[in-house]
Amino acid sequence: LYLADLNPDQDMDDDPSELPPPNPRLLTWVHHEGDALGLAVGGASELYTASGAGGVYCFRLAHGSEAPELHAGWAAPLHAPTLGVAHNEPSHKLAAVSEEGTLHLLDAATGKQLAEANARDSCLFGAHWRSPNVLTTVGSAVLLWDCRAATPKAVARFEPAADCSSPQQLGPQLHCAATEPLRKELLAAGSSSGDVFFW
Repeated sequence: LYLADLNPDQDMDDDPSELPPPNPRLLTWVHHEGDALGLAVGGASELYTASGAGGVYCFRLAHGSEAPELHAGWAAPLHAPTLGVAHNEPSHKLAAVSEEGTLHLLDAATGKQLAEANARDSCLFGAHWRSPNVLTTVGSAVLLWDCRAATPKAVARFEPAADCSSPQQLGPQLHCAATEPLRKELLAAGSSSGDVFFW
């Protein structure tokens, strides 16, 4: 993992439209077990990663005498490559999704697994919290999860339209999702076909 200062000489109160191009400066780096396939930020000092070796890792940012430093926190090994991770600030939970189609909920402070659910999908590529209790995952379809109970439950499924421009016979894989912040009923997902789908 690498930590860079993208604009070391710029006052954060400046108007973003007047900012000069960033002048990145590498501040520090730390070894990561496996490919870092997903990244989430928690609070002001924690970074969470999804590892291709299987698992979620926590790194803590500390302000050293000369530059910030990243220190290894906890590790939560999982039994399949982990492709995405998302942090939920209100509940301080992490959602991690794996290559085998499993959703894992973890305690962000300790890495302890709180729940696990099978999406009945061959692979989950990403996760996105829509609200403190509703999670979105993406794979062959978008799934909305109710995370209030002890075990998350998929409550809605959205599939890319069969008549879209995607040339794949089985439909595209969805890799990312986002919610419009002011209109949470709107959902977008990006796919391997180059299409973006809106619901």
